[in-house]
Amino acid sequence: TTEDLAESFFDFTIETRGIKVPFCLVGNVVEPSVAFDVSTINFGKTLVGSKVVETVYLHNNEHIPFGFTLDKSTYEIPLPGFVGERPKRPALRFEPDTGVIAPHTSVPVSITFQPGLEKALNFNVAAVVHKKPTRLTLNVKGEGYAIHEIVELDVPAVGGVNTTTLAPAPGKNALDLGQVLVNERVLREITFVNRGEISYDFAWDAGPNPRVTITPPTATVGKGERLTCQLEYASNGVASLV
Repeated sequence: TTEDLAESFFDFTIETRGIKVPFCLVGNVVEPSVAFDVSTINFGKTLVGSKVVETVYLHNNEHIPFGFTLDKSTYEIPLPGFVGERPKRPALRFEPDTGVIAPHTSVPVSITFQPGLEKALNFNVAAVVHKKPTRLTLNVKGEGYAIHEIVELDVPAVGGVNTTTLAPAPGKNALDLGQVLVNERVLREITFVNRGEISYDFAWDAGPNPRVTITPPTATVGKGERLTCQLEYASNGVASLV
């Protein structure tokens, strides 16, 4: 709350009586005590396309109600990849984005962060409070990230090993183990590569065939790391994996 001293000077005059009395009116101008409970929200790193929700509160400490409106131009802004228009799905959404705060109460405002790009975002969101001369500002930060994984399959070949990059979903990949003699084991190596900035986890589903195993079945691949798994098929009788 800010307070300023205001002065106004007036003359009370009755010309027919020759009376002139000066007056000085003095008072304090007080800005309404309406504010957010925090000044900054940091969503941190969020997977592109996923949603994270935080709640802030708008407090009214005055004895009269005040209306408020969030200025969409301060957060629904054009982003790279959207030329001359707003993105179809803004990275930030507020609910409610307008309303009235009753005297001596608070209004919860839900903030949804859903990044559509791999980019660090920083918004100074402005809220206009009716009859309040200055705007409220809420700084909102967040960063969108994506998982950059590559899965490679090593297959023995004449004179060495052929490495094939597997197609991501919904694509399908085929592995031909050829003919395997009874009681023999066939091994293949599958390598996960992380070219992103964030670690990722994986978990194998080897299916119901007990003769097929993958080691390790779950693991975490750190930033810039490679992790190799072994797929094993142990034949103990005449069977087909098709």
